[in-house]
Amino acid sequence: MKISPLFLACLFAPALIACSGSEAPAEIMLEVGDNPTPPGDDFVARPAEYASAWAAKELCSRVFVAGGDPQDTIDREVNLVGLAADGFNFRSAEVDIDQGAQTVTVSHPGEPPRQAVYALSQGCVILPRGTDALGFEPVSIEWRGPAADDPWPLGETVTPGVSPIGRDALDAAMERHMDRPGLRAIVVVHQGELVGETYAPGYGAMVPQRGWSTGKSVAATAIGRLVDRGYLNLDDPAPVAAWADDERSQITLRHLVNMSSGLNQQFLDGFTSFFAPSNEHAFVYVEGFDTVADAVEVPPGMFSPGTDYAYRNANPLTATAIGRLAFEANGGEPFAFIAREVFEPLGMRSSLVETDPYGNFITSGAFYTTARDLARLALVHLNGGVLGGTPVLSQEWAEFAYAPSEGFIGYGAFWRNNLDDRFNMPTDAFFANGGFGQKSVAIPSRELVIAQMGFDPLTDFENFELLVNEVVAVVDAID
Repeated sequence: MKISPLFLACLFAPALIACSGSEAPAEIMLEVGDNPTPPGDDFVARPAEYASAWAAKELCSRVFVAGGDPQDTIDREVNLVGLAADGFNFRSAEVDIDQGAQTVTVSHPGEPPRQAVYALSQGCVILPRGTDALGFEPVSIEWRGPAADDPWPLGETVTPGVSPIGRDALDAAMERHMDRPGLRAIVVVHQGELVGETYAPGYGAMVPQRGWSTGKSVAATAIGRLVDRGYLNLDDPAPVAAWADDERSQITLRHLVNMSSGLNQQFLDGFTSFFAPSNEHAFVYVEGFDTVADAVEVPPGMFSPGTDYAYRNANPLTATAIGRLAFEANGGEPFAFIAREVFEPLGMRSSLVETDPYGNFITSGAFYTTARDLARLALVHLNGGVLGGTPVLSQEWAEFAYAPSEGFIGYGAFWRNNLDDRFNMPTDAFFANGGFGQKSVAIPSRELVIAQMGFDPLTDFENFELLVNEVVAVVDAID
């Protein structure tokens, strides 16, 4: 797939990047430092300590990113996930929320205090064990996108449109599901119109929540815009210095976004492994370390690139780092990659991607957003790359993102589809899929987008299937 004609470069380039037919994309090569990465001697803490770091980060994000009361996060995210950490009892811990320093420190009996710090547009970050400072200087990214009072979908002003959907039946379906424990937001878009939304107390249209792996779909959109402009080529070898002299030199950007790289990253099943350094796939969420250096050192060998599929966080973390490098090499300012390439073009003004202590974007799951913003993300793909009349992606990339890959029919470029009929929803559905209940599904046959957010760790997809089918039934009942 090669999308790089000049008209696309001019059409999709943000204002900060010059559009010139005579300028070739900058050559890039991803190199990493020697920061410690797990597992190893620097990562030998007990689960209760890692659970303390997890709790500090979740509370920090709720207070300083979302501006909300931390109690709901304590009751659900902290306590429910903390049950998996041997020896951890949050009720026994001391919590210090320092509004001046914008930090949260959790001190658990028998464990060293662990701290997370608010880092402006980089969200909240877990500080590494034994340190009290970040390895980068946080920056505030100025919003250059559409005004908030612009009409939906690029703005937040919602007015009646042309959808004939039955509003009473839709409202009843949404209210039934809002009674589910942990569900906090539902947004429904039909024929481009925001036809329904509902929120749990303490949440609302502009209150961000953790989107978990829906951040992978954000990464795909950012990378797609660079491919559209010719700054990246899907089928070139991934420009990673550490891979140049071994079999990983055969891994392409396409393999990374399709989760078909064959990188043999350890992924342990079950909640009890969440706080184990050996669980290289998930440990990124409970400790502060260099996530890109960790991803780049993952060995090959699970399978030959492009021949199979394995869901591993090393893929989006590496792909995002490559995309950011290409963005900055071609004139983009540091830390603005996701904001300029995704959030601003889509009007996602309530979203941000958090980083590790060294400033690397954790698009694999440290993504804060709203149900409205998740709906926008699916809607632009449903519309073939156009949102609010404005081209954001080429139609080719908008469809490639959820098209079946060589490795697995049910997965595209960090987007899931239902061509394998695994999920109880229409076969043409495709979606950004995040853990614990974060979902945004587009159903082309119904001109429909449904987004939900919350924290439902056990039955998140079963309940979402019920919601989708109830809303589909409302659409199918239109006379």
